[in-house]
Amino acid sequence: MLRRASDGTVVLELEHADISRLLATGWRRPEPFAARARDGATDVYGLIWWPSTFDSTTPYPVVEQIYTGPHGFFVPKSFGAYRNTAQTIAELGFVVVQVDGLGTNHRGTAFRLRSWKNLGDGGLEDHIAALRQLAQTRPYLDLTRVGIYGHSAGGYDAAHAMLTHPSSTRWPSRPRGITIIAWTRPSGTRSGWGGRGRPLPCPVERDTRVQPPGQAAAGPRGRGRERPVSATLQLVNALIEANKDFDLLILPNQTHNLGRHAYLQRRRWDFFVEHLLGIEPPAGYRITAFDAPAAEPVTRR
Repeated sequence: MLRRASDGTVVLELEHADISRLLATGWRRPEPFAARARDGATDVYGLIWWPSTFDSTTPYPVVEQIYTGPHGFFVPKSFGAYRNTAQTIAELGFVVVQVDGLGTNHRGTAFRLRSWKNLGDGGLEDHIAALRQLAQTRPYLDLTRVGIYGHSAGGYDAAHAMLTHPSSTRWPSRPRGITIIAWTRPSGTRSGWGGRGRPLPCPVERDTRVQPPGQAAAGPRGRGRERPVSATLQLVNALIEANKDFDLLILPNQTHNLGRHAYLQRRRWDFFVEHLLGIEPPAGYRITAFDAPAAEPVTRR
């Protein structure tokens, strides 16, 4: 719309979006929501993705797509959210949630300071609080079946959630999850992301270390160029020493950006279908909608 700056009246409609064909498929708009953070006073915001076959009388496992960090906010704010990976997972029979908890950016200094020398916090307590509040008004959210996944720093977040919150009064159930190119050992990679928003030099290793894996629920999947595979293998070794079951998937000859990697997408689908729905996924299913992985430049932080 073109409006007059003086009084806001409409001068001309420049363009009108038509999503009728998309709606005709049964697609539901992702739903923005607000919840209270762990302090019971601060609002945090998120988004919910639904399957197009959604039925409010059916209980759905909940999968969280996670990425935290003091350098930005990560819950989509545009219509492009319909293309998000979360929608593809929702279509398999899940409700997918993403939350920006305390410690993320663009909400003021006090909000962001939760991450100050404390990246390991990850806002997880705010995410758990939000899930519990959502379930109070949406009884179809089955919090006895919770999954989590993330990439890069989100991979760290997913691993951290499983390592430090395997089952407690906070999580309604033990989270099952996938970490992709996880930032598992900050001192083993460049410190730019870990030090962002903080004076340098900063004690990255002390402030952001992954907790001991004694209670790990599941292991990482992935490898990295920005995130050295040696760090992943150190976590793998700790999981082995702790006698924990996990899966490890190595994707050769890939960069840090794996958003268009069809095989990885399929294996992620298979994991949640098997562990949260209790269904054997179809063997050898091939995703054909994706082109070959794009040769994207690695983002330098």
